Order: sequence, then C-alpha cells, then structure tokens
Amino acid sequence: MNTVPLTDAELEAYRQHPCTFFGTIDRNAGRKQVVTAMDHFDFLWESYRKTDRDKLLDWMQAAPNSDELRTIDQTELATRYCVGMAGSMMRELEVRRAAAAAADADGHAVAERSEPIQG
Repeated sequence: MNTVPLTDAELEAYRQHPCTFFGTIDRNAGRKQVVTAMDHFDFLWESYRKTDRDKLLDWMQAAPNSDELRTIDQTELATRYCVGMAGSMMRELEVRRAAAAAADADGHAVAERSEPIQG
C-alpha cells in the first residue's frame, strides 16, 4: 500500500465529497453503518429494486407462499424480497451477537457458522 500526504485543502475536499475524491464514484464512501432492519432493507432495496421479476421469483421459489408471489407485480415482489432478506440478516446478527456474548462470558472463542443463512 502506498501513502501520500494530503494538504489541508485536499483533506477538506475529501470530507466534503468522499464518494468522488479519488476520481471514481465510490458508493460505499460516506455510507452510514447498517444497524437496523430498515438500514438493511434500504441497502438491499438499492441493489434489488429493479431486479427482473422472473429472477426474483426464481430466488423466492422455495418460499411457502410462492404461488401468491407469482400474482404480484415486480415492485411488490422486490419489496418482499428485500424485507425477507433484511429480516434474515437481522436474525443472523442476533445469533452471532448471542454466541459472541456467550463465548465472552465463558472465555471461549466462537467458531464462524458455515451453513447458509435460512430465511
């Protein structure tokens, strides 16, 4: 990794426009930390709001209400996909936090989960 000292003016320019400071658009620069279920939803919605309806249906084919999902429009389908994924991410975070707290209380290390996250 190379380091280059920044002038005060360059540092101020970075603070004002972190997304474009290095000559490319960095969509993660300055992004707030994802903490709540709504934060997760917003992050996912940014990625999946325009996903093809058939692709969303394919991803959701194992859902217990897959017949109902086939009857709704793309926007509602994308919304439900993002809601489900955000909920899954929040549940996974809670499992990890609980495991870390238990391990910390016991003085043991926590192994990472290797199985996929279930919705």
